[in-house]
Amino acid sequence: MVRVVRRLGARLLAPLAALASELVEQAPRGGTGTPAEVPFNGFGGLTAEGDYEIHLAGDRVPPAPWANVIANPHGGFVVTERGGGFAWAENSYFYRLTPWHNDPVSDPVSEVVYCGRRDGTTLVRHPGPVRTATEFTVCHGPGKSIFTQAHAGIATELRLAWPTTRR
Repeated sequence: MVRVVRRLGARLLAPLAALASELVEQAPRGGTGTPAEVPFNGFGGLTAEGDYEIHLAGDRVPPAPWANVIANPHGGFVVTERGGGFAWAENSYFYRLTPWHNDPVSDPVSEVVYCGRRDGTTLVRHPGPVRTATEFTVCHGPGKSIFTQAHAGIATELRLAWPTTRR
């Protein structure tokens, strides 16, 4: 049974691997050996630093969650562009610290950071819990995810990261 799955997987992935290598060969190169320009796909694209930047506003979200897995041998977390995800210690299956819904359609948020203002309004630091017309920029990179927005004259940045080693 395992052998059949491996063969089937290899048959399915072979055309994709060939296409990817073709695209890399065709991409113009800068002096650093990285592609000089990566096209914007309607939701996001690669930055000059190699991070993936996504732009969201209201119901304009990608068709499926785009996640960033950040971890070290002692724990980590998964975060999507809408703010959904979960954290764990030691083992992501057995020792979850927060719930994981695994729902790629609605991508529910388990943890939320709200900022309250004196006038009674509430700001949300990531786009998941409350859909507003406010534009969010989400930047997934190695070891970090950054959520930025500007709303009602207040600019916010939520930076999520995990230590690379245990101290």
